[in-house]
Order: sequence, then C-alpha cells, then structure tokens
Amino acid sequence: MRAACGHIPGRGLLPVLAMAFLGVVAGCGPEDETAMRDRMGQYFSLRETVAYEARRPCLAGVFHVADDRVKAAMPVASGVGEMLGLLARRDRALLNDPGQSPDELFIEVMNVERTQGMRMRRAGLEALECMDAVTETAFRHAVDGPGNLVGFDAQSGLLMLLDRRNRLLVIARGAEA
Repeated sequence: MRAACGHIPGRGLLPVLAMAFLGVVAGCGPEDETAMRDRMGQYFSLRETVAYEARRPCLAGVFHVADDRVKAAMPVASGVGEMLGLLARRDRALLNDPGQSPDELFIEVMNVERTQGMRMRRAGLEALECMDAVTETAFRHAVDGPGNLVGFDAQSGLLMLLDRRNRLLVIARGAEA
C-alpha cells in the first residue's frame, strides 16, 4: 500500500536510521549550548552564558555561576585518589582541594594515574582551538587559580573548571573524547 505522497510507508525511515547509525559510528557530535546548559545545570547553578563554541573536534564554554557550590548530582572528592576512585565507579567527579590549582592537580593525577591525567590535560589543551580570547582568558585564570575546582566526565571527556573568585564555570573538550 502506498502513502499519499507516493512513498511506501516506513521507507523514509531508512535514511534516518542510516544517518543515526553513522552518527554512532563516528562518535558523539558537539553538544549545542542548550543541551550543555541542561547538563551542567545538574551540577552547578548557572547564570548567563559568557561564551560557547562547539564544533568538531572541540568544545569550549564559559558560564557565570550563582555561587561556587556543587549540586549533589556531581560527586565531590577531597583528594586525587578519591577522585580517581569516583571516576572509575561513576564516570564523573569534581576535585575540591583548596591548597592547589587545577594545573597542579593535573600533575598530581598524572603521577597517580597517567592515562587519566593526560586525558584531563588534553581535554583543555585540545579545546584551545574552540576558544576565543574571552574563553581562553577565563580558562587560564581557572587553571592557574589556587583553590579552583576541577571536574572531569570520563565518559564524554569533558573537563570542568570552577573559578571560585570570578564565579565562572569553564568547560572544555578536545578531539580525544
């Protein structure tokens, strides 16, 4: 039986399924700003977006946050070993170490588990390609600021930096996600 437009019912679904399959094979595409805001809103109290760029092979964004609190959906660790354990069990964790900057914490993570530490560092470095001057400045302040929080979603390869002083959340993901 033919549909009114002259197509066999269900036949139009094949190209859609083929494209969906190719999308799965090729890996995850970049998330749009709305989807990322929804995702990050589970973990932080977001305000307005400062900057956002998502295109292959990278993603980078900066959001104002209401405060430096982390919502219950994001597991928070107080040490590198605890963070690595959370990443192994829950695929995401945020490290709150008031005595160190995220850059110093990357080194500590690499000393304990090199592969995970390199993934975190690479996420930020590879995302530089998607950063404009505003985003890159926010990223550098967040990475270098003592007491700033560093989070990682191991499943998606997304790095999160919470700049407490400036109340900014900086996110980054590179090609290795």
